[in-house]
Amino acid sequence: MIYDLKVVNQATFKCLVLTIFPQFKNDDWVVIQSLSTLIQSIVVVVTAIFAYRQLRQAARSSQFDAVMRLQSSIDSFQDDRRRLFETFPLDLAFSEHQFGGKPPARWFSKKTNEGQRRAMMLTDKQVQELQSLSPDQLDVARRVINRLNDIGQLVEDGFIPKDVFYGKYHLLILRCCHLVEAVRRQFEEREEGGNYGQRLLRLRYQAARYNDVVPKHREVNVYIRNPTERKLIYRSPSSNPWRLTVWTLNRLFHHY
Repeated sequence: MIYDLKVVNQATFKCLVLTIFPQFKNDDWVVIQSLSTLIQSIVVVVTAIFAYRQLRQAARSSQFDAVMRLQSSIDSFQDDRRRLFETFPLDLAFSEHQFGGKPPARWFSKKTNEGQRRAMMLTDKQVQELQSLSPDQLDVARRVINRLNDIGQLVEDGFIPKDVFYGKYHLLILRCCHLVEAVRRQFEEREEGGNYGQRLLRLRYQAARYNDVVPKHREVNVYIRNPTERKLIYRSPSSNPWRLTVWTLNRLFHHY
């Protein structure tokens, strides 16, 4: 014969309680069962709360470690960034339109039309400034590109939370990517080939989207500076009801 263990255990518990407390009547058993169920529910709720707090603490610890690793990675090429901004001519910096809209996806290439290709062309001044860069300046740009590319891979692979990364460094990404893009293209076309440094295009695009979705950021234009002058490199589009709706949704879902 097969017994229901739950029923057997309840019957055993009932007999035990009535033996210890003979003053209880069978009618009191309903109250006892209700109290037992309430106590079990309280234990389950307390256990769930404790587990949630533990998971939350573990998530915070993991995020803190990610932020520290990110900070260390950013600090590792601080000198190269300083030299980049101090020695590179600002005329070399790309405008927003020279990036040609959405960047190539991670696994797929991007096709451009004739209008985009014309907009993406370097100006005569940019060509002149690119040709005037010294080998040392090109090496600085290469190190900045390679370091940003490594950091970008960690972001794309989910090791660094996007909201943390762009919340702290979206302006740095915009300024670096706009200033080194001409050099990156030259390396891609003449030396490295393939898709060298194209992750920077995605970083720049997502940094610009982050700038758009946060109200306090999109109200301020983004400039790149050296010790003597500055140049406008990014301005968020003017707002309208449709854009405000899209920006709000993107901000809520961290879609940059």
